Amino acid sequence: MKKNSLVSKVTLPTILIVFVVLVLMTFACKVDTKKNIIMNNTAVTEVMHYSDKARSGIALGGIGTGFAELRKDGIFYNWNIFNNQPKGAGPKINLPDNTILFFVVRYEEKGKDPQLKLLQIDEGYNVAAIRNQLYEFPWLSGIETIEYSARFPFVNMKFTDSDMPFDIELEAYSPFIPNNVKNSSLPAILLNFKITSKTNNPVDVMLMATLRNAVGYDVNDKLYSTELQDNADYKVCEMSCTGMDTKESSLGTMALASLSPETSFYLGWNWRHPYYEYVLQSKTLPNIDNTKDRNKIEIDKTTGKKRPLKPLYSTLAVSGNLENAEVLENSFIVSWNFPNAYDLKLTNIVGNYYSNFFNSATEVADYFIKNREDLYKQTKSFLNNFYESSVEPFILNQINSQLNTFITSSYFDKQGRFGIQEGLTSDRKWAGLATNDVGLQGSVPIIALFPELHKSGMRVLKDLQHESGETAHVFYPGSVNNDEFWAVNGLNKRIDVNSDYVILAMRDFFWTNDKAYLEEMWPSIKNTLDYVLEKRDSDGDLQPDVNLRNSYDNFPIYGFSAYINTKWLAAITSAVAGAKILGDSAAENRYTEVLEKGKELFEEKLWTGEYYRLYNNEGGKEHPGMNEGCLTDQIVGQWTNQLSGLDDIYPKARIQQVLQTIMDLSYKPGFGLRNCSWPGDDFYHEVVRDLTLPGYMYECDQLNIFWSGTELAFASFLIYEDMYEQALDVIKIVDDRYRKAGRYWDHQEWGGHYYRAMSAWSVINALLGLTINQEVYSFSPKVPQDNLKLFFAFPGGTAFFVRTVNGTDRSIAIKVLSGQFRCKQLNYSGPGIEEEDVNVLIDKEVVQDVNKKTDVSGRSMSIDFTKTISIAAGQTLQISF
Repeated sequence: MKKNSLVSKVTLPTILIVFVVLVLMTFACKVDTKKNIIMNNTAVTEVMHYSDKARSGIALGGIGTGFAELRKDGIFYNWNIFNNQPKGAGPKINLPDNTILFFVVRYEEKGKDPQLKLLQIDEGYNVAAIRNQLYEFPWLSGIETIEYSARFPFVNMKFTDSDMPFDIELEAYSPFIPNNVKNSSLPAILLNFKITSKTNNPVDVMLMATLRNAVGYDVNDKLYSTELQDNADYKVCEMSCTGMDTKESSLGTMALASLSPETSFYLGWNWRHPYYEYVLQSKTLPNIDNTKDRNKIEIDKTTGKKRPLKPLYSTLAVSGNLENAEVLENSFIVSWNFPNAYDLKLTNIVGNYYSNFFNSATEVADYFIKNREDLYKQTKSFLNNFYESSVEPFILNQINSQLNTFITSSYFDKQGRFGIQEGLTSDRKWAGLATNDVGLQGSVPIIALFPELHKSGMRVLKDLQHESGETAHVFYPGSVNNDEFWAVNGLNKRIDVNSDYVILAMRDFFWTNDKAYLEEMWPSIKNTLDYVLEKRDSDGDLQPDVNLRNSYDNFPIYGFSAYINTKWLAAITSAVAGAKILGDSAAENRYTEVLEKGKELFEEKLWTGEYYRLYNNEGGKEHPGMNEGCLTDQIVGQWTNQLSGLDDIYPKARIQQVLQTIMDLSYKPGFGLRNCSWPGDDFYHEVVRDLTLPGYMYECDQLNIFWSGTELAFASFLIYEDMYEQALDVIKIVDDRYRKAGRYWDHQEWGGHYYRAMSAWSVINALLGLTINQEVYSFSPKVPQDNLKLFFAFPGGTAFFVRTVNGTDRSIAIKVLSGQFRCKQLNYSGPGIEEEDVNVLIDKEVVQDVNKKTDVSGRSMSIDFTKTISIAAGQTLQISF
């Protein structure tokens, strides 16, 4: 048998030499792979990987309640529960993240000394509230290894350490239940712990949860208060402060609950002495409250007011003795109530929505405990149902990750006014709330999962409409009916947000079929369109003029623009439909004329033969000429029409051609989908700066950038247009890019946790080819397989769409999971429609009173119910053919 030539040349002496060298290297150099430490005779070299740093994580808290972000190092970051900046208006919190909430386990194996482990990969300083534990308290150390697994809104962690004779598991979450606003906006976190022994030697274990009293974090003159509620099955420690101004934004209550009747406690402690000294020597806590000792009065020499000794912590603990494989389990709840949320200028208290139901953190904890089984079940069911879809996991993961922004960035005041902050980083807010142009893409999951919330934000924008008819771009806390708001923001330059407002208001109606809402919004919709036609159309072509400012802020666009006019045509399409519904014939006639003229000019001025150019300003007084840029958003108006089942704006053949050209020019493997490209570009498009423009308009080029919110919305557009594999490429590269960067839960654009990226939810609808318009549901599944199950949400509930092909037996079904599925017409297109015979059943009972129309050649059918049917959770609408 012929040997490999390289192998055949290796002689026995060579092998012996290599063996000796390896042995010598083994003695000279040792590698601890667990800790990435290389030890040799002269130095210790440590290896750190890019992925080792914890950069983002799941935000725990409710919608509009503030949050703490739990990352893979076990630390809760970016505390925003105290009405504090950056999310709120109060002063920034000046306390270390890792000291506000932490967990320590004390363990003592039979015959061995006790030890304490902090369930964090700590910084090596200020460990579990000891500033220098290596010097002061070497019995305490951070955990060695954490496995972190997250699917919003759940975090699962496993803590292991070579010193520990057991493993610890944590499941943390806050309730998130579609269409259940109250229970999805609870200011609370549930933490379920499980400790499993893995030694034959009996071990005493005490799991301790510690919460720092951060009430009045920005106020010196105060006194701490701590109160224990001792119930039959659980204990709650509530912390607050007295002596503060009752209108301070940081005044409120925090609570820590332990769901065990055997809970022990040590309240109001500070530093190592005497707390940790006691813990080291004891298997349970002493059930004492030392708050009074921390309130040893110090008189401020300047103000003469009382001040406590700082800081103050309270701990609840559960204890047990474990044999091999035995388990100790306990749940803790952290809750809060800070009612004094202020407007942007700190002049008026706007409050938090949760204050409509709760007066204290203890009340929140009591409510959570009483309803915890149902809250957990509903939240877990939503997550599990979502992940049952028959698609690649990375698609579902990317969509799921964007729901995190519901928690990080939501504003929800006591009046029920809701909005998503456009961007949020650890140091500041970026832009305002409910930004129209960003919401065009980002608001899809809001109207799908919590329709009342999105309609609430739209009502705020309606109330802010300028007397000229121009719509507001954003709103700020407390800005309603504030004339100064308009002047400060100078919104009269951004033309396309007027179209955005109309599209969103009409979409909300189409999806919810709330005619009262349409009637409420219709006057402002007409005023918005009239404003554009009467004040922003200087040449009389019934189309908006472009004067620099648009939603691609930093890139000047002139004349007739694809981006501006595609949104205008989508807005007009919606308005024509709205006018018909309301019987407003004058508006219908006028908007029909505008629509037809606009479609004609769009083709005439912008079509290049392969795509629609960025703009045409031939004959313009300033910046005349054309720009051949191929913008990814050039026909985004067609995408918004698809979501609501409205008429196409462009010829069908051209839509796919445009999308393919965008992919050819702007999709960059290894990078993603660029906002815009030009024919002939090699890699980077050199932008000629106009130095006469304001600084913010020429310092940054937004068209050479990769916006993940645009990429994900565009991917859904591709799916709708049967470009499935290319869509998956776009989604996958976004998913890989953010996972590699460690920012999986925090997409970046104008600030972090960016609103636009919530557009990922549109992929759900696209996979089904789903359109929703006034209780008319149309399905044209795009996933290339016969048998499939796809989760979807509709205003009012959630459901599975199931397609079954079993030989000659073929059917589709809507299995309602939650809420009420109201439908007056159901349309379907797809494989298997080969006969005229169609049967409609609800829970296997034949529905007689329907009109059925089947197009065998077109592989489509339409089921028209004589009256709207309502299918409750647990019921199934099945159509066999």
